[in-house]
Amino acid sequence: MNTKKIISASFIYVDDFVKAIKYFKSEKRKFVTYSPVPNHEIEEALGAKKSKVGLFTLAGGITGLISGFSLAGFTAAEWNLVLGGKPPVTLIPFVVIGFEFTILFGALATLLGLIINAKLPSYKKLKGYKPEFSVDHFGISVEADETELASLGDSFNTFGAKEVTYE
Repeated sequence: MNTKKIISASFIYVDDFVKAIKYFKSEKRKFVTYSPVPNHEIEEALGAKKSKVGLFTLAGGITGLISGFSLAGFTAAEWNLVLGGKPPVTLIPFVVIGFEFTILFGALATLLGLIINAKLPSYKKLKGYKPEFSVDHFGISVEADETELASLGDSFNTFGAKEVTYE
C-alpha cells in the first residue's frame, strides 16, 4: 500500500516558480504554493479568482451611508431645536456624518470580509511550509505517493528548484 508523502521545493526566481505551477496544474496535481510577496504572474498561473472582499466593502459602505444619514436625521428630528425657521432635517449638513459612517462601516466590513474569505484563524500546521517562504523564496508543496517522489524531485530540479525536501 502506497502512503502519501509531501515533497516541497523552494525557488529563487519567479519565472522558474511559474513554470513549475503551470506544469503541476497541467498534470492536475493537488499542490500548495507559498510566496513572500504578491505577484500577478503567479496569480495568472494559478488561475486565481477575483476576491469577494470588495463586495463586503460595498455592502458595509452602503450600510454606513444609510446609517449615518438615518442617525443624523433621527437625532435632528428628535431634539426640538430652534433653527430660525429652517427645516430640522436637511441633507447638506448630514453629508459629513454620512461620509464618516460610510468609511467606518466600509473599513470594518473589509476586515470582516478578509477574515471570512481567508478562513482565519487557521491553527493547522501547513505541510511542506518552511519559514524561508515568507522571506525571500517561493515554495510549492505537492502530495504524492512514495513511488512518485523521485520523478517529482527530478521535475522540480528541471524547473530550477534551489532545494527539494521530502516529508
